[in-house]
Amino acid sequence: MTPAVLSTNDLQNRVMLEKSEKMLQILELYSGIGGMQAAAKESGLPFNVVASYEINPVAVDVYCSNFPGTSKPRNILGLTMEELTRLSPDIIMMSPPCQPFTRQGLKRDAEDARSSSFLHLVDLLRRVPHPPRMILLENVAGYETSQTREHLVDMLFHRGYTWQGKPAKGNKQYK
Repeated sequence: MTPAVLSTNDLQNRVMLEKSEKMLQILELYSGIGGMQAAAKESGLPFNVVASYEINPVAVDVYCSNFPGTSKPRNILGLTMEELTRLSPDIIMMSPPCQPFTRQGLKRDAEDARSSSFLHLVDLLRRVPHPPRMILLENVAGYETSQTREHLVDMLFHRGYTWQGKPAKGNKQYK
């Protein structure tokens, strides 16, 4: 898996988060069985998951067992600009579907229907009035050279984020 930490103000923002006494508002997308929330708990930072999105009912059952009262099946394609604005997360954590970037998934990338929810999210993040301070995304080998990632990096660049990961093709703004 290839992790990427994304931030609007990079180091300064991370230091602020580490020293934060404010309860961080986290939106967990593609939540699976809750691995990202478990990692957040291990960080020791005070946080609240404002919503979690997962469409696999078996994963939702396990998630609810791990974190009672925190999740119900929701499709990210149903996430609206109004809801994202209302949730106003400080951090978005996600592990989007990996199949579009793998050999078994035929490496269809953005043409794979399983990428549509992620592309929808990138579009929302491009337009949301107050974007999250940080985005944490993990995925598989193959994602880092995908068209889908290029859509994400383009949005990050235009919103003023800095990021860690491999540079986008031809992008000199990589940090």
